[in-house]
This record gives sequence, C-alpha cells and structure tokens, in this order.
Amino acid sequence: MEIVSTQTKIYKPEFDTENDNYYDKSPFKKYERGIPHKCNCKIGKLFNNLTQYNQHINTKTHKNYIQNYKNHNQELDSANERIKELTTENELLKRRNIDFQKEIDELKSKIYELEDEENFFEFT
Repeated sequence: MEIVSTQTKIYKPEFDTENDNYYDKSPFKKYERGIPHKCNCKIGKLFNNLTQYNQHINTKTHKNYIQNYKNHNQELDSANERIKELTTENELLKRRNIDFQKEIDELKSKIYELEDEENFFEFT
C-alpha cells in the first residue's frame, strides 16, 4: 500500500525576461515522484511526475493558459509575493517593537530606582 501525499504545490510557469513571456519548466526530474503540483489552467488538475507533467503541458487548455498568463495571473502573483514580503517585514517589526518595549521597561525601572535613591537622600 502506497502512502498518498496530502501536500500540493501550485505550478507556476517561469518568466523569460529576454522574450517577455512565460514558459513551462518542469518541477520534476526524470524518474522522480515528488509533491503533487496543481495547475490553475484547469480546476482539479494534478500531476505527480514528469510524464504526467509533460502530458499536461501539451493540452490546448494549458497552452492557452501559458499564452495568457501575463494578462490573468501576473498581477495576482505579484500581489501574493508582496503580501509575503510585508508579512515578513511586519513580523520583524513586531519583534523589534517587543525588544524596544523591554528596553523601555528596564530604563523606567532604573529611573524609578534612581528617584527612590534621590528621595531617600533628601530625607536623611
């Protein structure tokens, strides 16, 4: 009995900067079974290996999807990448904020100690 993977990755074509278009690049090596990939050109289409991938990219639906990828998906992909960047940046800023708040609390504590000492010496 074979274990079935529950993970999937979304297949995205590569961008060719010289020709300003998208092209297919296999996520699999020859004779390799990897994490199943889902292609958004057709709902529910998964491929698990190089053979299935090659069959898939030769379909009319997929070829049309690649030709029109820039018009339909580039903006969405860019937005998703920006969301990831901003989420990471936000998390780092939250951590820095926590560190700064700890430093502020420590400095306040020192101020209170010094004020208490000053008040002590005024009364003596």
